[in-house]
Amino acid sequence: MHELGHNFGLHHGGEIPPTGVEDDDNCKPNYPSIMSYTYQFRENNDICRPLDYSNSALSSLNEQSLTDSNVGSYQYPSNNSPPPTGTAPGQPLSCPTSGERSIWWSTPNNGIVSGTTGVTNDWNLNTASPYSQNLNNLGVTGCSTGTSSTLDGFSDWNYIKTGNSINPHPLNFRTSTNFYQSVVSGNDTNTELGPLGQDVTEITSDAVKGFRGHHLDDLFDKLKPFASSQVNSTHTIKQLMDDANTQNNNNNVWGVYSDLVQIKNNLPPVTISSQENRTATLQDIDSEMNSFAVAGTVPEFGPVAAVILAISFISIMIISKARFRVGF
Repeated sequence: MHELGHNFGLHHGGEIPPTGVEDDDNCKPNYPSIMSYTYQFRENNDICRPLDYSNSALSSLNEQSLTDSNVGSYQYPSNNSPPPTGTAPGQPLSCPTSGERSIWWSTPNNGIVSGTTGVTNDWNLNTASPYSQNLNNLGVTGCSTGTSSTLDGFSDWNYIKTGNSINPHPLNFRTSTNFYQSVVSGNDTNTELGPLGQDVTEITSDAVKGFRGHHLDDLFDKLKPFASSQVNSTHTIKQLMDDANTQNNNNNVWGVYSDLVQIKNNLPPVTISSQENRTATLQDIDSEMNSFAVAGTVPEFGPVAAVILAISFISIMIISKARFRVGF
């Protein structure tokens, strides 16, 4: 759901980060959304966090001039479900279905502090006011900014349904700036923060384009000695290599994968003296197949298919919310 949000055009702070760096807007205490690393995984902080985008924009927080403040009310939903079995040791059997949401922020001298929405929070745990303080430096990958900026609340659902001036049609993935550009510009490794601090490769369009076809030329150079070998009654390995290049240029991930499978399964027998080279070639093919298999987990839909998928997802979520509101 987090990655789908990126394809809608959502960032780790909802909107495009004002500073242009994702880390500066990630993990902010006034954005209770699955798009934030604070709430992406139940294991990270709030094991009872709902699997949902934000549905209202909380008040802004100017880190360069803070006062004790209330960012606004944001409650747990009435249909909030408990975490799946095995999520974490000692997990609760039920979760709040009302009451204010848990939030976290960083302090100058007291580490990471927790509180809730809907109350006045003393951000620096000090009597001085106003004050300057970084609130979203939680010391983990993606949330370790040293920049003080204005942290704005953001309503994901309002944006998804109505768009904005930057992206008027979020349900059309092809118009999303996030779909074509890396959304983790603060991280050189292009990773998401996984459960318990693990780094998990974030699958974005650029991440896919980064490895798709990147090594095909090198691989095909190694396959040249086998180029004339017949794979079946209609294709040689050379013809399958040519087709793989064509499929790659057409962004057909699974077309390339299929060609590589056929090539791997039909490399001709070799003599013992050349077995080492053949083994290396097989490993190269396996590596390339794995890259395209990962790319295939986020298939590049055409505009119509993308819109249909997105509308179906949104419809399910809206119907679900409506049913719980009317009590059936």
